[in-house]
Amino acid sequence: MKNQVAPVSKTGEASLTAEETNLLASTLHASLSLEEILRSCYRAISPRLPLNRLCLVPLRPNEFTVTVYTVEGSASDPSVSSRIINLVDSRLRRCLIDGNEHVVHFGHPSERDQTEEQFLLTPNAHTAAYMRLVQQGVLNGVLVLDVAEGAPLDTARTAFLRLVVEHLSFALENSDACYAERRQGRQLQMISEIAKQAVRLKNLEEFLNSVSALIRNEFDHQLVQLWTPGAAQDHLQLRGCAYKSLNNDVFPSPTPMVDECRRKDAILRNNNALADPVWQPAFNVTASQLAIPVQLRGKFLGVLYVENSRLNAFPDEDLNIMEAVASLIASAFDQLRALEYAQQSNEYMQALLQSVKDLAILSTDIHGYVMTSSAGSQAILLTQHPSVLGKDLLTLFTNPKFQQEVARYMGMQDLPTLERKRVPQETAEGQRYLDVTLQRVYDPGKRPLGFLCIARNVTENVRLHEELEALTMMDELTGLYNQRSFFSTLATEIERSRRIKRSLCLIFFDLDWFKKFNDTHGHLLGSQVLRETAQLLLGKVRANSDSCYRYGGDEFIVIMPETQSKTAALVAERLREGLYERFQQQISASVGIAEYSENLDPKTLLVKADQAMYAAKQKGGNCIVVAD
Repeated sequence: MKNQVAPVSKTGEASLTAEETNLLASTLHASLSLEEILRSCYRAISPRLPLNRLCLVPLRPNEFTVTVYTVEGSASDPSVSSRIINLVDSRLRRCLIDGNEHVVHFGHPSERDQTEEQFLLTPNAHTAAYMRLVQQGVLNGVLVLDVAEGAPLDTARTAFLRLVVEHLSFALENSDACYAERRQGRQLQMISEIAKQAVRLKNLEEFLNSVSALIRNEFDHQLVQLWTPGAAQDHLQLRGCAYKSLNNDVFPSPTPMVDECRRKDAILRNNNALADPVWQPAFNVTASQLAIPVQLRGKFLGVLYVENSRLNAFPDEDLNIMEAVASLIASAFDQLRALEYAQQSNEYMQALLQSVKDLAILSTDIHGYVMTSSAGSQAILLTQHPSVLGKDLLTLFTNPKFQQEVARYMGMQDLPTLERKRVPQETAEGQRYLDVTLQRVYDPGKRPLGFLCIARNVTENVRLHEELEALTMMDELTGLYNQRSFFSTLATEIERSRRIKRSLCLIFFDLDWFKKFNDTHGHLLGSQVLRETAQLLLGKVRANSDSCYRYGGDEFIVIMPETQSKTAALVAERLREGLYERFQQQISASVGIAEYSENLDPKTLLVKADQAMYAAKQKGGNCIVVAD
């Protein structure tokens, strides 16, 4: 029997209620951890479509090697593992290339290709579904599902999977953004620690080994090495190193990439060393390599060499940071070799900081006046000063509260570090947000020399967070606020009504005969009815004070501050008439109204409105009932 391969049907709606859809979304977006997102995805699919295994294959910027994340086991506690595989000719590779979704039914194990047999499917695989992960029209990867026998992929299940994949794509994008932000934060911390050690340590060997360990530990690299020129002109000697392996590995000779970096005096990078081994790495498991020349004032001082077992471990956005680290090493190397401390040389700091364009790195004297600054300081701070050199550090920030914190910190000798996230900064271009770290710098005798200030522009991250927060408060179908937003707002409005002693009303209505309409005309028209109901509702209430919510299914709520039940009934009547006319008497509304009175909590007020709505239902619908 030939294996059957067919494109996934493009028709069909996911048979989920609004509450189930919201639950699915909240489940997949509950964590920013890749492993937790995959576990949540596995748990979300299993009740509707029993799985033997789930595999995620992100699309990478090469066609030879990919990382496969595998989820399997019980739905309550699935396990997650990962491995790097060669992307040989297979259904997976074709799916990554053509971007099509497929369902494959196997009549015999021999019909599975090599990649499916070894990495993607279980031995008893009966059906495999290849679902594409798309974000803003761009293919980002493939989700491969090993479906248990006896669970056919009908139209409803296919539509459900497509909905899961849509939310999964968005959750993975958020996870990547969060990982990038955290990685930048760790890079910032690492630079700060290296800068501190550069002015604290006297011994060059101790400094180079300490820096190697910092870089390796912060990003889980396979190894980090620092090579410097030896006695012979073309000879390099290992002066600093840190390895992940517990064995005492000895590397008497530099790798080919290190030699090539020295010869070309240029940054070299290979993010796919397994598939394209241009330079033989030190470890067989190495997937990414990076070599950066260490220079100071045009003079070659050595090579910083790093290996990692992950694919694409050194993206473009990391190179500036690694160049800054190499500059720090170069400056400290030169100063330590000459027995001069970093803070005693403005040239040392400036050589480092001029290579850093994505961070504001400033050093000050003990009184807080700027002595050196990085090339990116002016662009990040966007101050009115044409130059930050010689300025009081306080005047470079515009937020009064943060200025007070900085002044207080500088006066407290026992507080070594001040860290603040999302500090507002007013500029001519508008408000931006900065993450700021201040570090007190000491000489070897523990006497304070001044301060190191590092600031990073996180405005885009803040805006992304605000947009994501707004999405969790909105109903995707109607554009109204959702149930989560309703309870939050109702509690606030009740407290306000209690405080100012003003009235507050809830209008709670349910669409009559909506289920019959939905069954007769289909879910597409049913969804259109809900959207039109929302638009009509927004047109009948006060835009600046009333707020509208889709409570769930075909139930809607309006919060009307400073409104008595008599006025709310007039608005409800206009709404009832509008709905009855809009849908040509096929759909109407049963409306319940409840007015807030003293000592009512949000839940009790909602119950009163709900009971009034059901009373209207029992009267035959298409009417209004005001709760006692």
